Amino acid sequence: MRYLRMFIVAIALVIPLIFLFFGQTYLKKHMAALQYIPPKSTIVEEKEVVQKVQPKKQVVVKKPMEQPVQVKEKEKKIIVIDPGHQRYRDQRLEPIGPDSHTWKPKMPASAYGVSTGQAEYALTLQVANRIKERLDASKYEVKLTRTEHVIAKSTKERAEFANKQNADLYIQLHADGAKDANGRGMYIIMAHENNRYTKKLMEANRKVSQVLLQEIKSAKLDTHKKGLLYADQMTALNWPNMPSVIVELGYLNDRQDDERLAKTAYQNRIAEALARGIEKAVEK
Repeated sequence: MRYLRMFIVAIALVIPLIFLFFGQTYLKKHMAALQYIPPKSTIVEEKEVVQKVQPKKQVVVKKPMEQPVQVKEKEKKIIVIDPGHQRYRDQRLEPIGPDSHTWKPKMPASAYGVSTGQAEYALTLQVANRIKERLDASKYEVKLTRTEHVIAKSTKERAEFANKQNADLYIQLHADGAKDANGRGMYIIMAHENNRYTKKLMEANRKVSQVLLQEIKSAKLDTHKKGLLYADQMTALNWPNMPSVIVELGYLNDRQDDERLAKTAYQNRIAEALARGIEKAVEK
């Protein structure tokens, strides 16, 4: 029994040694196969690639040629005609000019013919329509501040109407009713050169006055004295922003003026003369 136990112990000691020996050999053999050996580096000589880059063409942005600012002219000249007065007067007050402390009635009463009894407001509208008919519609746009008798439009508001229309010329028609024994014939009223409201328009107003007066005389229409008067307290002249004059068609308190102003033929002569004058004044 003792020998049997010794044999078993020997076997128990030898077997682990055998396994240890053969295990190491096996591991060495197979680990060599499993071990990763990096491949030898292959050096490839890379040639330098030189890319010829064409220089970019400089793009020159051409600026548009600066053209002078051109103000588009109106297709037609705008003429505003004010047939003076209306059927009913308006005694309410309004300033005679911008920032003025002097005030006048918005619309004074109309004059009436001493012989015919014709109303100034009717006469002025008749003549205004005749002038409009004679002006070339293809060249001029004629606008009236009123087309009827019963309205409520003040002197200042009529001038402001012309301003809003951007008119080239503002002509106001009246017929004098002053009790002047020597009053007879047509005349023109313009603002004086020292008028603070119209100083910048003085030359233009003078040109219009002279051209109209020349046409009146050429038509052999009577003129009162020299035919040109100055006034600085006229609301009608102080508010417009464009050349403006008042044309007095004659004296309704004078029998001769009154009677001929009531005739169609005489009104036509006046309208033709004023239409020619307006054309020349605007085109010059």
